[in-house]
Amino acid sequence: MLVKRGIAALIAGFMLWTGVMAQAEALSAGDRGEEVEALQQRLIELNYLASGQADGIYGAKTQTALENFQQANGLAATGEADDVTLALLDSDQAKAALITLARGDEGEAVRALQESLIRYGFLDGEADGQFGPATQQAVKALQGVMKELGLEAGSDGKASPAMQTLLTAGGFSSYIETLALDSSGDAVTRLQRRLIALNYMDEAADGHFGEYTQQCVEAFQKASGLEQTGQADQATYARLFAQDAAAASHPVPRDLFQGDSGRAVEAVQQRLIQWGFLAGLPDQDFDGDMVAALGRLQDYLSEEEEGGYLAATDALTAQEQSRLLDEDIQVYRYTVEYGTKGEQTYRVQRRLHSLYYLGYYQIDGKAGENTRDAIERFQELAGLEPTGVADEQTQQLLFSQDAPQDQTPYMLKVSIHRQRVYVYALDQDGQYQLLKEMVCSTGLGDSTPTGIYRKTGPQDRWHYFTKYLCWAQYSYIIDGDIMFHSVLYSTRSESSLKYSSVYNLGRKASHGCIRLSVEDAQWIFENCASRTIVVIDDDFDTL
Repeated sequence: MLVKRGIAALIAGFMLWTGVMAQAEALSAGDRGEEVEALQQRLIELNYLASGQADGIYGAKTQTALENFQQANGLAATGEADDVTLALLDSDQAKAALITLARGDEGEAVRALQESLIRYGFLDGEADGQFGPATQQAVKALQGVMKELGLEAGSDGKASPAMQTLLTAGGFSSYIETLALDSSGDAVTRLQRRLIALNYMDEAADGHFGEYTQQCVEAFQKASGLEQTGQADQATYARLFAQDAAAASHPVPRDLFQGDSGRAVEAVQQRLIQWGFLAGLPDQDFDGDMVAALGRLQDYLSEEEEGGYLAATDALTAQEQSRLLDEDIQVYRYTVEYGTKGEQTYRVQRRLHSLYYLGYYQIDGKAGENTRDAIERFQELAGLEPTGVADEQTQQLLFSQDAPQDQTPYMLKVSIHRQRVYVYALDQDGQYQLLKEMVCSTGLGDSTPTGIYRKTGPQDRWHYFTKYLCWAQYSYIIDGDIMFHSVLYSTRSESSLKYSSVYNLGRKASHGCIRLSVEDAQWIFENCASRTIVVIDDDFDTL
């Protein structure tokens, strides 16, 4: 930022003038010049000084503004711009002055307000930094509660500095009365939203305190060391709406049926994936693939205990979910090595697939070269002897929550819903960081397959599509005839660009491939080596 760089330069100038070990001379009332103007510009940016008051003269208004900044940021309010004050002003840790926020405002202050409103259950959704009608209604609802609590508040839907301070100070409680079974109203809705945010509840916030809400409150109370009454009393409120409230590893189980969706379904899918009964990534949908996976689990369990413990595979009771999520099974049956066939091989391959070692079409129930290489790669990353043989020790780790994922220098994730390709790069700590976001066109209908792919790599600088009589640049194989490539051309010449393929970027338009701008297709072609991890999904949260 230009102003901040000016203040940093100011400090550096003082240090050079007075000596490296000396402190910079403080700016104070009566001073004039470019250094004072840079200071004023930063105070304007942080809302302590009115816009247009950067005149380079250190007067009473500048002194008061600086005192307010120092007080808000935990410094002695001297009104003098010493080196400590200037360094804090120059940093990202500098706290801005609170101003009244209203509909139409935007920015980080609005985002911070929304985050507080979400935490206290007045706002649903994500903090986007845009003060729209939903945020305005949430502020009005908060104003109503503040009045009930005897606090000073308006009814105009504007967030005053006092309201913002109240929300961020950490001591605010929206508790008015204890909520219990059969309670209803906005207070219950806010309670349910908080339980959903903390991953205890997997039903919509409907404002009715039913038995499932009661079970979720009991689960939170247990996790927080409170008496498990199932009632949201004042002590429960204080813990529930605190910034460090205990979150759940999975929602409180409820009866699930084929066709359901949500985080409770996702928790079951994660367990099925961990044990190798389901391939791929969780999608929160209780569909046919999940029914088939539960069937495999039931068959497996039936060999350990007569009949297993699942009454059906197209439904799960809360009790069955609890057992599935909280109990372990004997994951090892026999060693899988080159040439081994059968269900245990399928399980090993499915788990390797979910951890990015194998592509989807390499799950075939027979341990060939690809499976052997994937096992060896897993063993290397897991710190085991890389034999390529999935013995008991290897499988115990493979089917655990601690199993390491494979990593390539880049990972490409495609969101069909968002029509975007997200490029992640490994940092020096072995963590993926978002590097690039590319606009794309995926296939019309369901012609772009979803899944995890490893049989990937650069193909042709120019690629001809025989069926469609057109060309594209920088084709990069994902699997089979599905690839990344550039927008289209009539001939092998950049002068024959089909402009319709450019205009269609950002929406479904291809026959299954993933079209990109020439620049983005070239980047993937030149930077992503063979066997780079590619993940295609309808939608997903970024890493």
